[in-house]
Amino acid sequence: MRITMKSTFWLATIYVTLTVVLAAWMEMEKRAATRSLMAGTAELIGREVSGALQDMSLEQLVIDDRAVRQRLRAAINTTSRQSSVVSDLSVIDRDGRVVESDDSALVGPLGENFSSLLDVGTYRLVTPLFKNDTLIGYIQMKVNIYDIRMLNLNL
Repeated sequence: MRITMKSTFWLATIYVTLTVVLAAWMEMEKRAATRSLMAGTAELIGREVSGALQDMSLEQLVIDDRAVRQRLRAAINTTSRQSSVVSDLSVIDRDGRVVESDDSALVGPLGENFSSLLDVGTYRLVTPLFKNDTLIGYIQMKVNIYDIRMLNLNL
């Protein structure tokens, strides 16, 4: 009878240990897949927003015109205001000077504002702007993927 109890105890212990190890491994895999999916989603959103602003941004960086600047400013402000995921949208020239931004305090030389740490689920994306294979500047934005998850929960 004692041998049966010991065998049962060891089998139960091995079973519980394997179950815990398997659960921990599955949680790590799920988190890795979630991080990858969130980064991919942020990159996709960034590319779409950058594509929408690219022509006006290039025009502003190449031709410093007041009308172009006003159109670019309006587009940036509209995009930032209407989006619950995109914020801190800026156009930066190749020298690192912020040409236009949804935050007027950022316009000017690129400072410490863009090197700040980001929260979990928030990604800073930088899209280069090229004209004839020459780097003209960048479109930079912050994408908050956490807001996307909250939108899905509210649906």
